[in-house]
This record gives sequence, C-alpha cells and structure tokens, in this order.
Amino acid sequence: MLRRLSVFALVSTSLVASRDAGAFRDPGYLTERPVELASGDGQLVRRSVARPLPRTASAWKLFTGAHGTWQGLWDTASGVPLRIWGEGIATAGANADPAIAESAARQLLAAQLALLAPGTKLEHWQLVTNQAHGPGGALRTVAFAQVVDGLPVLGGAVSFLWKHDRMIVMGSTARPDVAVPPPRGALATAAATARASAWLAAAYGATPTVRAVGPRVIVPLLAEPTDDRPTVTYRVARVITLDLAAPRGRWDVYVDDATGAPLARTQLLRFGTGTLRYDAPVRYPGGGRQDFPAVGAAITAGGSPVTTDAAGSFSFAGAGPVTVTATVAGPQLQVYDDSAPGGTTTLSVSDGGTARWSAPTVARTDALLAGFVHGGLIKTFARTVLAPGLPWLASPLTVIVNEGGDCNAYSDGDAIHFLQAGSGCENTGRLADVVYHEFGHSLHFNSVVGGAGEFDVALSEGMSDYLAATRTGDPAMGLGFLVDEPATPVRHVDPPGREYAWPGDIDPDPHATGLIVAGAFWDLRTALAARDGAPGVAVADALYYAALSRAADIPSTYPEVLAADDDDGNLANGTPNRCLIDAAFGPHGLVAGAGFGVTPPTRDGFALTVGVTSSVGCPAPDVDRVTVTWRVAGGADASFELTRTGTTFAGALPTQADGTVVEYQVEAALASGSSVRFPDNPGDPYYQFYVGPLVPVYCTDFETDPFAAGWTHAATSANDDWQWGPPAPTGTSGDPTAAASGSNLVGQDLRGDGRYARNSIEQLSSPVIDVAGYQGVRLQFKRWLTVEDGFYDKATIVANATTVWSNHASASVDASTHSLDREWRDQDVDLAAAITGDTVQVHFTLASDEGLEFGGWNLDDFCIMARTGGPLAGVCGDGTVDTGEACDDGNTASGDGCSATCTVEPGEDGGGCCSTGAEPRGALLLGLATGLVALRRRRRA
Repeated sequence: MLRRLSVFALVSTSLVASRDAGAFRDPGYLTERPVELASGDGQLVRRSVARPLPRTASAWKLFTGAHGTWQGLWDTASGVPLRIWGEGIATAGANADPAIAESAARQLLAAQLALLAPGTKLEHWQLVTNQAHGPGGALRTVAFAQVVDGLPVLGGAVSFLWKHDRMIVMGSTARPDVAVPPPRGALATAAATARASAWLAAAYGATPTVRAVGPRVIVPLLAEPTDDRPTVTYRVARVITLDLAAPRGRWDVYVDDATGAPLARTQLLRFGTGTLRYDAPVRYPGGGRQDFPAVGAAITAGGSPVTTDAAGSFSFAGAGPVTVTATVAGPQLQVYDDSAPGGTTTLSVSDGGTARWSAPTVARTDALLAGFVHGGLIKTFARTVLAPGLPWLASPLTVIVNEGGDCNAYSDGDAIHFLQAGSGCENTGRLADVVYHEFGHSLHFNSVVGGAGEFDVALSEGMSDYLAATRTGDPAMGLGFLVDEPATPVRHVDPPGREYAWPGDIDPDPHATGLIVAGAFWDLRTALAARDGAPGVAVADALYYAALSRAADIPSTYPEVLAADDDDGNLANGTPNRCLIDAAFGPHGLVAGAGFGVTPPTRDGFALTVGVTSSVGCPAPDVDRVTVTWRVAGGADASFELTRTGTTFAGALPTQADGTVVEYQVEAALASGSSVRFPDNPGDPYYQFYVGPLVPVYCTDFETDPFAAGWTHAATSANDDWQWGPPAPTGTSGDPTAAASGSNLVGQDLRGDGRYARNSIEQLSSPVIDVAGYQGVRLQFKRWLTVEDGFYDKATIVANATTVWSNHASASVDASTHSLDREWRDQDVDLAAAITGDTVQVHFTLASDEGLEFGGWNLDDFCIMARTGGPLAGVCGDGTVDTGEACDDGNTASGDGCSATCTVEPGEDGGGCCSTGAEPRGALLLGLATGLVALRRRRRA
C-alpha cells in the first residue's frame, strides 16, 4: 500500500489540473482531471525554484558548508528540497552492500532532517526501498516513507541515490508539520463506501462498484489563505477504490475519516489521447505490412502444446504436415478480444515449411495480431534493454483490443487497452505507436523507485511519446490514427522550428506539456546518435529509463539524467555527456541559467549583432546561420541573414522613415538541428523600436520610491501585490534577477514566490502627466512580463480610459500561447488616440483566473515621449531656440549650419545657437538617436 500511495501522491503540492491521466486521446465523456478535489481547485504543476526557501535556508547553508558544491530544486508550497545533487558524499561499500547503504541513509536522514523533512521526527520515517538498479546495478536507491501515528502520509518520502559508493542525489517530498486531530471514532466502512459511491454517482449518473476498501491514510491538501501563500493542511481519510463500466473509469476516493465527506478522488486508469492511424502491423493500416515472427506464442502442433522461440520456430513429432492452432497468447504476452471470442486460427505446416496468419481486411483480427506483435516487441525491448531486472516484466503483459468506444487507448497501470474504429479514428490496437505509448505508461507506473520518483501525468505522457518515437526512430508519433489523414501524426516530438519549453508550454492538456520532456530526450538521442551512432541511441535510452524511474516531474528529469550519466560520484565536476545533455535540455527550459552559447541580439540604430560564445566546460555551439525576420508594424514579414565574422554575426535592418515602428526577431539555426530564437516569447515574438527623434515629457527610472512621487496601486479583487525595490537575486516564477537599469524596479510580488495572485484584478497607475502642447505622444519603457495566455489572464496598458495594449489572447479554451519574457524588452506604445485633452495617465493592469500564474509585470525606465512641441514650443526661424529645436539662426534657410527645420546640420556647430538659455528640453534633442531612446536617469516632470 505504501508503494501504491507514493506513486499516486497527487493530492497535495503535485496536483495536476489536466483532463485525464495517462491518456492517448481524451475521451469526450471523461473530462475530469486525474485528481479532483471535492471542493476547490487543483494546482496545475508543482512549483519549484532553484534556490533555498526560508524554511530550509539555514539547514542548506550548514549542509553545503560541510559537504561542498551542491545544487537544488525547492518546492515553493512546502519549502522542502525536491532534489539536491552535487559532488557526492563518500560511503565505502554502499553500492554493493544494502546494509551499509541503509545505515548511511539513516545517518544522513538524521543529520539532515531539518533540511529534508522539517517539522518531522525520525520515527516518522520507515524504510520502503533499498534496491540496486540501472545498468549492472550501478545505482542504489534507499528511500523512506512518511508514517505518522501509524498512518501513511500520502506522498511523503525521502530518498538517497548512490553511485560509485558516493551519495550524489537526495530527494524529498516530505510533508512538514503533519498534525491531525485525534480520532472521534472511526467511520464505518459501509458509510465511507456509501459517501464515496454517491459522489461518483452524482458526477456520472451511474452507480460504481466497490473494488476494495483500503487503510486509513493522511491526505495533504493545499489551502489558500488570504495572503495567497499556499499552505498544506492534513486530513485522515479512508481509501475506497471504485469502478465504473460506463463511462469507463476507476478511482481511489479519499473519504474524511471524521466527517465522512469525500475529500478527493484519483483516476487510476491511464486513458489516452490520440491522432494515430495504423494499417498494421508495421506502423498503421496503409503504411506497409510485414511478416513478423510469432515470438513466444503458445500454440498446439499436431495436438501437442508448444511455445515458439524468438524466431517463431517450434518443433513437432513426425514429418508432417501437421495442424497448428495458432494463438495470440504466451508466457510473455496475452491478447484478448474484449467483446467476442476468438484469438485463434487453424493452419497447416509441413516439415521445414512456414504457416502464415494474415487478416488485413478483418480489423478485429488484425488488431489481435498487431497487439501481439507490437506488444511483444516493446516488452522485449524493455526487458532486454531498458530494465532487465524489473519484476513486472517477468509476468505476462495483458493486451485487450476491440473494446467498446473509439478514438482511444489507455493503460490501467498494468494491462493496456485499445478501442475499436469509429468517429474517423482507426482501431487503436492496429497502431504500433499507440501500443508503444500505452505500454510506456504501464512501464512508468511499475518502474517508479518508491519514495524518489512519482507518476506525474505530464511526465508520463512525454516519456511514453519518447518511447514510441525511439522504437520507431520517428519523432512523428502516432501515424495512422486518423483514417482520412494517416500520414498526419497525433503529436510531433521534434516539430520543425519549434522547441516546447518549460514553463512557457505548460498546458492544461498533459500530452502537450509532455512534449517538453519528450523533445528534450529526442534532441539528446539525436545528438548522441550523431556523435556515436547506434551506441549513442542506447545511451540516450538508458538515460531516459533512469529518469523514468526516479523523476518526480518534468524539471527533475535533468538532475536524474546527470546522475545516471555520472562516472565518478561527483556531479559538481560534470558528467561525460553533460555538454550534450545541457544542449538538449536547455532549449526546453530544463537547465537553469543555460545560455546555449548564443547571445541575444544587440541593436545600434538599425545595426544588429549576435554573438556565439562557449560555456564552462563546453564548446561554443556550431551555428549554421542567423536569420532576421522583420516588418514595419502592421506590414508583411521579410527576412535576411546576418554575415558571420569569427564568432559574431552582424547586419543591418533596412532604414525606415521617421515615425515608423519596426518589429524584428532573430533565429540562430544550430548544426545539431535545433534553433535558438530571440525574443523567446510565444505570445510576443517580435522586438520593436520607434524610428525618429523624440522629446522626453516625463521619465522615471524608479530608483527612488515612485509611490512617494504620485504613483499608485490597488486591487479590485484578491491581493494587491505591486511592490517597488530590487527583484529577488535568483529570480522567481520567471521574473528578472536584476533591474533593467540601476537597482530598483516596480513589479508584482518581488519578494515572495514571484507569482501574481489568482482570481485577482490588480492595477498600477502613473501620476497624471501634463502633455499640453506636445504632438505624437508615446509611451516607452522596459518590460519583463510573464503572463498566461490572454484567453485566461489579461495584461493590459490603459491610457486615460483607452486600452492601448494587451497580451496575446487565443480564441479557444485550448489557449496556451503565453507571453513569457526572458529578458528586459523595450516597448513602444502610441498614446495619441487616448489623449483627448492636456493630460494622460497610464495604468498597467493584470486580471487573472484561478489557474496558472506566472511572474506578471516588471517595469523600469518609464517615459512619456513626444515627437515635437511642449509648453514653450515656438516657431522655427524666429531666432529663439524653443522646445523641440536644436538651433534657430533667425531664418529657415539650409546650408548655413542650422537647417530649415532648426536641427544642426552635419559638420557644423549650429553657430552657437544652443547657448541662448532655452529650456533644457531643447538642448536634449541633440543627444537623441534614431530608435528607442536609452534614457536611464532623466529629469522627472
């Protein structure tokens, strides 16, 4: 029970708000999330940061002071370190001797209890895992499960990983400060099952069957106090396992032991999402067929039972011919037709001859054959290559085909299930990719190292996609699913020109989120194969399985891959393939602070420069080309390539007339096949700048308190978390680590977890600014904004009462094009349409829903600018240097040092026109260059 609970520990900080668990394609009738709470909403993903949080900061300092160089990921809800990895702690004999490893683990747990499990006691921890694993048993994991007052704490675990007799990774999902009220009398079993059944019946209109009544457990639940800082509360609950035949589902329901109220339910079946087509048996119907050997089939030959070997061969008495009864079952694999008898046929074979079973036009039979062939192939791969010692692989795999319904397939954690054709979808049992994908879910479920890894749904979707792709050698995953478009994949693990990255591509659909980790492993496989050929693919697959076994979510795959790749028990000095690992995982957002060797573009007027650099211990990337795509705002795209000189790529955008806004983006294509794009922001993929001279009207760089100078902020719902000052030095929730200039900025939640509040409407307002007499008024500022797709969370700029800018908003509930700045961005906004009088006030707003939150607004170097004019504006040619004039020599003739528009002509000093004592704004025009003005500490209005 402890092992099962640790695998499905999804009702606290790892709640996953997605539509279905382990699914290939989301069935329309089952749209609930893998974990549903009886009240409140689940959290989309576990929040983690790469810095110690206050709860464990002192313990972390003591640990690193004693043990050297280490890194970590911390759970923002509990404050515990999800993973700590580093140079290792030597423990002679730990890898070979489980007793030595257990003793060392207990000593480490005792010494580091304040770091790994604050608020717990040693007696709360029971040994659940002490196993050697990995190639040749090179790794050993020792893990402890959390038990308080004799009750398992759902998901609470601490683990230690040894390699080369050095402890190199510690993990914790400890639940701190577990406190439950004394029991008021145990809830009767009949009452618990009745309440659980009624909850499901109300949701689905059908009465479930009770499959099992489990023990009492302590369930951690997220609570949202008024300050929007999540805390964990605990309930003692009875676990009731319920099953529904229609709609198909199976749940663990947690019923409060004191009140009888249902707390939460966990979907146990691994349903799938798909768009695959398959003709069977190679990939899909219509995609080619092949005579595969019937490996491990239990048949009768001449009336005698016999099992075929790896070549499909068997022996029988006499010279034949004999009658053979062929089946789709054997010691390793058993395929069943869900709704009809069958699965056998009668053939005749002579001595030395071949019998062939083929039914390409009979879909039900073809699904039986394809399920047997591809189920056998993927299981053999797992048993011989990935996990030779995994006990689950020693038992027969159950494959059920031709189930009722369509457009779906699922894993229940053990058996894999496939549905009939219909609604434009192929019979999924005939599709190799779907068979491999669903097997991946069962493999994941049974491979998780208890107390260290978790069956995270998005992680499992991505890892199952990679398994299918690596077996077929094709990142176009799921061919044949759609009958009318068999060549269109369900998902593409390596889509051209696209790198799914964390956290920008987190999606309510876990299949889309899974493409982040699937793409990282595919890129690693590609790089290793390019360098080493087939052995490189084997290394990639081995690293994949190591992460499958121990990762708790998508971000934690990176340290687990490093641990598996390590060769000396010291992760602080790198690993043999770290450069390739970083290059593969970095573009997917899974390597903190990775620069990938390509620097963001710098601009001087219309000139652009991009640099290529090496990182510590790794060579500079091989860049094939750097392409600039540009446009005049509102116009069509054009592109050109920058010219390479050494490690620098340079070129120039076409010059444009004053008053134009130019937008551009830069993409560096790497020889590895991946690419780096600037700006790296799906919701706002173009830099912009204004062409032409501008006059400053009001500017502030926020170095002094803006709220003492007329700026205001408020919230009309939830919390007002606008703050002024320096940002967190390590950055949180995608926020910057430093101001754009100076030390200070204005932003949302600068000193907490960095996220804007859920279900909130927050606003920052500038003072009312006098723009009387100015023409062409514009807003220019530095921005670092991270916000969910505008379909859900809306970031806007309002001038007076007019909305002048808002973040990208998709058109449907599948919206996932988030606006995520990863650098300070120059933003230019035309305010002319919003100004109807002599003043302007600018408001920055953010309205959020209850779901995904990022870092929100961060602002610096705010300026109201204008093309010309002002309170002291005069007439060019009147002999007086007025606002907006660089010189005025009393005429409008050109060629005499002062032009017809009162600007200094090239090669002239203006005849001393600027010493006439004009207001300072007139002299400022001399220093303004084409494009956005890099004003830092301007005079405030």
